[in-house]
Amino acid sequence: MYRKSGDEFIFMTLGLDLNETKKLVKRIQKAIRSVELPDIKIDCSIGVAEYRHNNGFYDAEDAVNIADVAMYVSKSTGRGRVTYFNEEQARKVMASGPLEKTLELLESRAR
Repeated sequence: MYRKSGDEFIFMTLGLDLNETKKLVKRIQKAIRSVELPDIKIDCSIGVAEYRHNNGFYDAEDAVNIADVAMYVSKSTGRGRVTYFNEEQARKVMASGPLEKTLELLESRAR
């Protein structure tokens, strides 16, 4: 786990299938939502990208950016949501154009 920027954090897991990943995401959401601050509701939008080493289409750095795209999709559909991109969906994101431009567009929409 590391902090990407501001309030964005990246978790990478190894050897989890989709069901195990979903359970982990629910635990993370529960932990974040359990934080109590006066007059502030804490929640999180999460993006998950499947990546298998040497998949021949995108690398681990791309997978981080694809997860970022998934997170912005979550934010755009209502805060506190989770969006999962499997490898096939991730390839479609990659094929739609440069990830940097996609992220810029999504970031501007989220503001």
